[in-house]
Amino acid sequence: MIAFRAGRCVPRTLLVLGLAAIASCSEQGTEIVLTVRTDFRVPEEVDELHLFVHAPAPPEGGAPYDWDESYRLGGDPDEYRMPATLALRPGPTYRRDVQFQAELLKGGVAIARSHAAGSFRDGERVDTELRVDRVDSFACPNDPADGPPENNLGGPCSSPADCNGNFCLDAARFPAFPGGYCLGQSSLFVSCNPLDPRSCPLGATCIYAGDGSSGVASYLCLDACAVASERGLAHRTNCDCREFYACDPVGGVCVPGCRSDEDCCRLWTDADGDTVQDAGEWTPIENCRGACDLASYLCVYEGAPRAAIGDPCVHENDCPADGRCISEALYGVPGGICIRDRCDLEGHACDAGSGCAGLALGYWACVRGCRVGSDPGNDGYRCETGQACWPVEFSAPPRDLPGADGYCWIGNWTSITVHNVYSPCTEPADCWSPHGLGDCLQPAPGAPGYCVVHGCSNATIAPACGEGGGGVCPEPLDHCARGCTPGLEPAAAGCPAGFACWSHRGTGFCYLPCDGDADCSAPWTCNLASHGCEL
Repeated sequence: MIAFRAGRCVPRTLLVLGLAAIASCSEQGTEIVLTVRTDFRVPEEVDELHLFVHAPAPPEGGAPYDWDESYRLGGDPDEYRMPATLALRPGPTYRRDVQFQAELLKGGVAIARSHAAGSFRDGERVDTELRVDRVDSFACPNDPADGPPENNLGGPCSSPADCNGNFCLDAARFPAFPGGYCLGQSSLFVSCNPLDPRSCPLGATCIYAGDGSSGVASYLCLDACAVASERGLAHRTNCDCREFYACDPVGGVCVPGCRSDEDCCRLWTDADGDTVQDAGEWTPIENCRGACDLASYLCVYEGAPRAAIGDPCVHENDCPADGRCISEALYGVPGGICIRDRCDLEGHACDAGSGCAGLALGYWACVRGCRVGSDPGNDGYRCETGQACWPVEFSAPPRDLPGADGYCWIGNWTSITVHNVYSPCTEPADCWSPHGLGDCLQPAPGAPGYCVVHGCSNATIAPACGEGGGGVCPEPLDHCARGCTPGLEPAAAGCPAGFACWSHRGTGFCYLPCDGDADCSAPWTCNLASHGCEL
């Protein structure tokens, strides 16, 4: 068995490999010849190649094989050039499929990574190409376009003058934002519309920023950044965000990041309810397994022993590796729930007890799977106490529950046993809640609303909308809604006080009123006569 180095054959004892600036000098016969190419400049931009080879065990039995090696790139006699060639011949335990991964580095820092695969064919040479190009870079070549320089979006500031008149989250009043942060809006009290990209300037994204003292959701225009390459490879740096700011993997915006391991090992409680992270509101986490990655300014956690996706949590330290805690303190989720963000990206695969689900447009997460329609004590109900099984589509269902069509999330279990969908309510406890999915839809916190049931696009839940009459399941909402006559004023349309009649392709349903197109997500428009959005 031999390997190849700078055109010379060198003895090897494990695997027949070739890596050289010239063609492979392996013997003719059954082999895969891999050629690694790149559009990076060697050694100016990359000076090291790290190769990984994985040969799964064949179906009839045997052992898999894993191998990796690093090679210096350059023009010296003991260095390798690009393109590089790797020749692999079958061994005693693997003779079929082979997976390759190549990673390019500069100064010991990973720059880009890509993959390829090949299969042996008896008596033949199989040529395989693996490209590691700029598009595979961790350096964020696909960052969103920046807005006008004078807006200084996401840049440091001490006053609105530094932000072209927009609001400045100055460090004196907002210590969580080191150096200050220019928003893409003029006031904290005028929210952008997360469903309308036009509500933020170029280079910004509208992100939920919590509920204000009035209970109304607040949204901010933050500096946008790229979470992953166009091929779905998560960036390892903070991309175009400033020093000490991370590219949030969920929202794709620049947010304050960690600066030390201590930042990853403490818990914030908003004791005074002002949404500002004050010095006295932090509690250290005991036995913390977190560390701050200073390339991305994101906290990285090893994972709690025996922790699983869907488990209760108070902090990320309670969750599996690469997990996130949707905690009660920060998100209002009773008991907290461990999830794993962005399972649509490489390296974020779900564990056996969870599946990769699309929870929002473009957002995928590992969640605990369950069967819709199951209640506590039923087969298929695997949720924590108080949770319900919400309908969802999995791109990769839980391996231990192939028939899962839902995920565990906040439930609303009430004592109401009589169907009262569309009846008046002032809180979720007023509503009939089959399988924990009932709710009170309100035009504003504390205002009178009407009872609904979530997840009506699922065949198990759909009948709830028809009981009692006058109900529909509009596609944009996926919850039972009270039917109405589009184009008429709210009272004449048949909607309760505080609601207006929306129209979705001719189907009317009572929902929150609009005062202009900005209150509707494009391409919806606001009918100023009915105050309902129309499509």
